[in-house]
Amino acid sequence: MHGDSVFSPFDDTSKGPGDSTDWLTGLRQGQVGVYSGANYARSNHYLVRVTFGGSSTSRREFYLLMDTGSGFTWIQCEPCVECQPQIDMPIFVPNTSSTLQYVNILDVHCVDQLGDRYTSGGAPPFTLCPPYRRGYTGGAVISGQLVRDTLTLSSGDSLLSMPFGCTTAFQNAGTGGGFAGLLGLSRGPLGFPTQLQRRGYSESFSYCLPGVHTSDISTLTFNGPIPPDTAFTPLLTNPPIYKYSPYYYVELTGISVGGSLLPLREYVFDLNPDTGEGGFVIDSGAPITTLPRAAYVELRDAIRGAIFASSETQPRVYSSGLMDTCFLVKIAIETFHSMVPSVTLHFTEGADLEIPPQNLFIPRKHLQPQVCLYIHHSVSSPSVIGSMAQQRTRITFDPENQRVGFASYDC
Repeated sequence: MHGDSVFSPFDDTSKGPGDSTDWLTGLRQGQVGVYSGANYARSNHYLVRVTFGGSSTSRREFYLLMDTGSGFTWIQCEPCVECQPQIDMPIFVPNTSSTLQYVNILDVHCVDQLGDRYTSGGAPPFTLCPPYRRGYTGGAVISGQLVRDTLTLSSGDSLLSMPFGCTTAFQNAGTGGGFAGLLGLSRGPLGFPTQLQRRGYSESFSYCLPGVHTSDISTLTFNGPIPPDTAFTPLLTNPPIYKYSPYYYVELTGISVGGSLLPLREYVFDLNPDTGEGGFVIDSGAPITTLPRAAYVELRDAIRGAIFASSETQPRVYSSGLMDTCFLVKIAIETFHSMVPSVTLHFTEGADLEIPPQNLFIPRKHLQPQVCLYIHHSVSSPSVIGSMAQQRTRITFDPENQRVGFASYDC
């Protein structure tokens, strides 16, 4: 029996930040490349490349969906049922990694996974943590076994014994996006930032999303410098569901279209402290921005009005799926964007996020010349700042100081 095995009686599952030298090999300014999924599949998600496995013979690099709305990192593993096709690499085979360990029921990561449902029930220490099963808003469901292995970033920094899900069933994945799994960047106990913090490092990170239809490669940076022109707004907590909610809530106070503040009802974006309903979150894993219906209608009508006023002939508006403001553009996309007003989201303490026309109306690459407004009304709580609205902005998440910041940036 290997001395580092989770089945070993010598295995220590109680390591903490004081043992960071055993967990992380010299994090300086850890970086991961950020890629647009549109270049690899019909996907408007953003992907990062992360290497799994500790030994030179077992290391494999995979594309993961970058998601600030999820606190759970996972990867497709063999034997896999209903798994989606992956970019570049075959599905991960756990027994090819000599450093991979299955998490047992006494491991702190098992407690993190199960939360209030956790109970060891007097089980022997070699008992595996119960399998996980997680659902996502779009209807996808994953299930599998919690494991630990070495994860290596593009910068060469390695996280040792990093917990992640080894997913052996990925149901209702739809057409998929070519990604092998998900990098969970939210505030959950199994989230990547929390794992850094537990190892004695900063849990702060930032990213800049490149244009969705460009081949540009940008960065997701851990422990990096903050751009000098970053404007911060406080992160909110959601008391009724705080223990379970991974989301980064911010307080949206208003919206301007073309420099004019929309006449929105007061408190329309507020988070209800009693029920936990409402509120506004930043989610890199959701392409479309959503707003409460009343706010969305005001925004949509203001944008349509500006486009109609700038056009010599009133263009025809039609719907496509969830999106109800689409156009067939028979002119250069740059000319169309010049007719579209910018939108500015206003947050507390003076922080603004400007959404330029090219982030509002995105060409649907496989349906050109169709362009659609990538904002819609909320179908569930909370509302979301989606990834299309976040393009070409360096967004800094600073949980230690309970704030998030925005800075215009050349990705």
